[in-house]
Formats: sequence, C-alpha cells, structure tokens
Amino acid sequence: MKRFMVEYFHTKTIMLLSVREFFNKYIKGVYNMAIDVNNQDSELQAQNNWTKVSDSIKKCEALVGIIQDKTKNLNSIQGRQNILALNASIEAARAGDAGRGFAVVAKEVGALSQQSKGLNEEISKTLLEISKAMLEITEAVNAMSAADNA
Repeated sequence: MKRFMVEYFHTKTIMLLSVREFFNKYIKGVYNMAIDVNNQDSELQAQNNWTKVSDSIKKCEALVGIIQDKTKNLNSIQGRQNILALNASIEAARAGDAGRGFAVVAKEVGALSQQSKGLNEEISKTLLEISKAMLEITEAVNAMSAADNA
C-alpha cells in the first residue's frame, strides 16, 4: 500500500510539473503568435495567425477542463483513502495489541491521504491561475483583433 501511495504521489508530482511546462510552452507560443500577427503585412496571414491563436486558446481551455476532471477524481480517491485509514484505525484499536502494526499502517495511509489532498489543492490552484492567464490572453487577442479591424 505504501509503495502504491509513493507511486501515486510521484505520478501526481510529475503530472503537475508536466502541466506547468505544457502551459508555459503554450502561453509562450500564443504570445509569439500574437507578436507575429502584429508584424505581418498580409491581412490573410494575420487572419490565419488569429485563428491559430484562437484555436490554441480553445485547446488550452479544453485541456484545463480535462485536468480539472481528473483532479476531481483524485479528490474522490483521497476521500476514500481517508475513510479507509479511519476504518483501519478503528479495527486496529479493536484488535488491541495484535493490531498495533496495522495501526501504524493506518496512520501512514491517513498521512498520505492528507498529502494527496495538499497536492490536489496545489493542482487546482495552478489550474485556476492558468485559466486566468488564458482569459487575459483572450482579452488581449480580442483587443488586438479589434484594433486590426478598425
């Protein structure tokens, strides 16, 4: 069980780092496309770039939604882990001296569950920041598009 939890947290940490790296690249790419739009002479090319920017933003929004759904699933798992830890503690107490080893495992599962909760909260906060950044990009793109059309 402990190995599973270590792998679980390792996977969540890698996922969080991957999400940050992915969105950093996407935001830089969107920014670069927006700069390219301002430097383009051709209206057609500019329109194609605006479409790329818009499509990239929509893709980011969809990916954030997927990650949010997966985080909800992880929150559900964390809740069940917490209940299992509580039930294991109760059973260990009922078993008396024979249940001491089981009580240690139950305590560890409970601690891992709390760490999982903390990671889930960090992921949720990061996703909120990414969503805010995408909204700001959308507003900037809309403003630049309106300026180009004026």
